[in-house]
Amino acid sequence: MGAAILTRVDYLDLYLIHWPVSLPADATNTVSDEVLPDWDYVKTWAKMQTLVERGVVRSIGVSNFTPQHLERLLSATSTIIIPAVNQVELHPMNPQPELYNYCTQRSIHLTAYSPLGSQDSPLYKIPQVLDVASHVNKTPAQVLLAWGIRKGWSVIPKSVSEARIVENLGCDFGLSDAEFAQIDGIKERRRLIDGQDFLPMQIFE
Repeated sequence: MGAAILTRVDYLDLYLIHWPVSLPADATNTVSDEVLPDWDYVKTWAKMQTLVERGVVRSIGVSNFTPQHLERLLSATSTIIIPAVNQVELHPMNPQPELYNYCTQRSIHLTAYSPLGSQDSPLYKIPQVLDVASHVNKTPAQVLLAWGIRKGWSVIPKSVSEARIVENLGCDFGLSDAEFAQIDGIKERRRLIDGQDFLPMQIFE
């Protein structure tokens, strides 16, 4: 298995299908009409299951899969293993309740990427987030991460700044029911990463 060889380990803890569409290996982060027409994530999943059977991978999962993608995968006769994880964009402006319920009912764990939004994130300016941060004497980033953790998600913020990484680790505190509900009550909805800048097709509605 190429990934295991590259990382020089005996096995991988988790191996994901990153998008429900496949691009050439040399594709860049610009929109391309190049897509592998014969690729099917159901067939890829069937191959990935053999890696678990061989002990090369402990768990397999998906990323950026909608309930519709998951339903097609789980309905396939070749699917034996349910995805352990679905890694998707999750934060108060994109909580994805339909996906949350679908995955929860099927014991698919959700991992939240971009839990703090993108660069210059609008999440840091939401009044409810600022109010809770002030009340608990934490930063908006720490509050957003604590909210995601209480949702039951794994949160994986990205940073190259040592100070920011240390700050993010300070999310190990509990929000009160009222504070949690205050952030849950945010009404504005916005997906910050839709793949349209590099994918040749629309993945999300």
